[in-house]
Amino acid sequence: MSQDTASPFEQVWAQILSVIHQGQRFLIAAHRGPDGDAVGSVLGLYATLKELGKDVVPFNDGPYPERFDFLPNIEMVRSHIDPQEKFDVTILCDCGEISRAPDGFPSREQLGTFIVLDHHLTSGLEGDINLNDPSSPATGLVIFELAQRLGVEITPAIAKSVYCALLSDTGGFRYQKTSPYALRAAAQLLEAGVDPWEISSGLFESNPIARQRLLALCLNTLDLRCGDQLAFLHVTEEMYQQSGGDEQMTDGFVNFGRGIKGVEVSAFLRPQKDGWKVSLRSRGRVNVSGVAANFGGGGHRQAAGTHLQGSLEEVKEAVLNSLLSQF
Repeated sequence: MSQDTASPFEQVWAQILSVIHQGQRFLIAAHRGPDGDAVGSVLGLYATLKELGKDVVPFNDGPYPERFDFLPNIEMVRSHIDPQEKFDVTILCDCGEISRAPDGFPSREQLGTFIVLDHHLTSGLEGDINLNDPSSPATGLVIFELAQRLGVEITPAIAKSVYCALLSDTGGFRYQKTSPYALRAAAQLLEAGVDPWEISSGLFESNPIARQRLLALCLNTLDLRCGDQLAFLHVTEEMYQQSGGDEQMTDGFVNFGRGIKGVEVSAFLRPQKDGWKVSLRSRGRVNVSGVAANFGGGGHRQAAGTHLQGSLEEVKEAVLNSLLSQF
């Protein structure tokens, strides 16, 4: 990314800027089950393109999680694309593969020029144009640079969404990728109208009571293995029913395992219709993106995920066996 030196992606940036200037109708989306970086990137990009007078459709397969309701333009997100709709340009954020896009993502013939903006170490890069920068702490920071390169004023709507993305994927500016450039960008976003407490409160301290009840049930499943260096946590459909929560409320649960002194890797499992979604977090010594890749997933060195079929115990054993050599 544009840290404080010339970007290594200058040719790609030139292509992206040309396509954006030429296009009029845009579709933008992020990965299925969006987190703060995904939501902030899409809404920041939406506000950026609207400043250019573009016709923009932000898409997800349902409403964004309730905890992001404080973000501007969230009500503009659509959950259905007609098979006859066509776009000049489609931009997929925080995700490189169409298979990880939301359910109902349009066919390839509808997309127009397909651009991927990502920052994951493992990314399929299926776009016609791909800009993937694993050194960036958040895709939202890529959106921030895009807005600057387009000559767009960083409005409060852009700033709030990008700051949400950055705050989310840096863990509140705690993770290793929190670079000097990221902090300088954050300062610019504050100058553009961000209230840091508004974003922090919305992200971290405005949880519905159902989420807290679900978290209490989840913490009771703590299972430490490998000399207490590997922590498993999980939720079940029964826990959703008991708490009144749902899978959208589980974002961040995996971090409670990593927060235990001595734990090197935390694994959080939640049910999906055909198996289990596995989220992995590492303290740094173990590269969990490599572990996830063994099962067809991916992500970052310290944060990755995948999907596995089987019973809860079978999935836990598969993850355990893939990590044994790391401890």
